[in-house]
Amino acid sequence: MRIKTVLLTSTTFLKLSALCVAFFLWSLLSDLYVMSVTYSVPIALKQSSNLVVTNKPEHVDVTLRGLRKYVRAIDPKNLCIAVDTMQLSEGANHIAVTPVMLGLPNVVSVVDYYPMNLTIVAERSGVTHSGQEQDGSSPDASQQPI
Repeated sequence: MRIKTVLLTSTTFLKLSALCVAFFLWSLLSDLYVMSVTYSVPIALKQSSNLVVTNKPEHVDVTLRGLRKYVRAIDPKNLCIAVDTMQLSEGANHIAVTPVMLGLPNVVSVVDYYPMNLTIVAERSGVTHSGQEQDGSSPDASQQPI
């Protein structure tokens, strides 16, 4: 009985107990902290049409906000802005960036992204920048007089 009383009133025991309680509270409350983080997210094209993208931005800067445990669980290497080429037409296309394009869980929100609109230039496959077919002939060679 005397040993229990001495142990419970010992300053070393009380200090260690206080340290354990503080660590427990810190670990519990740190997950409730809301944090924001900005990532540079690449643009990925889903090639599903006969158009070839000749000019597009390399990345979009995206700021995410959410509970610390959810934001930290996101691997920035797995983030990308997915653009389907079926949505594109020949020439310059202006596409508004939306949070849905990131495919994030509902517990993390997109606060900001830059640029908000993407300009993607697409051409028909087989046509180069010089207006010639890839085999070297002109695209309207069949209409020229012989």
